[in-house]
Amino acid sequence: LLEPDGIAIKFNYHELAEIYEIIDGVLRDENVEKIGHNLKFDIEILERFGWEVKGQISDGLLRIHTLHPELPGKGLGVATSIHGNEPFYKSEGKEYNPKKDRPKRLLEYNARDSISSMEVEIETEKKCQLLIYPDKSGTLEDFYRNFEMRNFHLYRKIMMKGIRVDLDRREELDNQYTKILEEKSKELKELSVVDLNYNSPKQVSEFLYRKLRI
Repeated sequence: LLEPDGIAIKFNYHELAEIYEIIDGVLRDENVEKIGHNLKFDIEILERFGWEVKGQISDGLLRIHTLHPELPGKGLGVATSIHGNEPFYKSEGKEYNPKKDRPKRLLEYNARDSISSMEVEIETEKKCQLLIYPDKSGTLEDFYRNFEMRNFHLYRKIMMKGIRVDLDRREELDNQYTKILEEKSKELKELSVVDLNYNSPKQVSEFLYRKLRI
């Protein structure tokens, strides 16, 4: 690492080796749960550099997908704004310039990511535990642990290697559902008392909350 003026940062390599050894021990320890946001990607990068990750894993991105499937964005910035305590800071990572900024700024940004991931994990776990199935057979936390996280490594393989897609079947389904959507849109227009674009969140919001006062 270099300071913005081009001077190399001096490391005590004995201390650095000790730090690496501690991190390696934590990552390999099966009794230590690993928590992060989009760990599928993080673990892939760690493994490229020879690290091995063992033990129970909780991926905040999958948990947000489970708890908030309706959200258009499910990144750590969105998750923190809903369930965390940190003021918005995600732009700091994009603004970091190695030619102008000291490495400390990037390290502090990474530290805030770690803190936010833990805050989001604690709060979303509580909420998942409170959401109970209608038949009282379990909670959303059970679904997250027993389905989403059980398939974590499958998701990793799909993300990194991809899956085969039947392009003809995809086009067939696309045409099928486009036709259904057009039919339903036509039905909605016939039922509506106003001229409304149902693809416009702004117009739908105005209609529901201001005109109908729902």
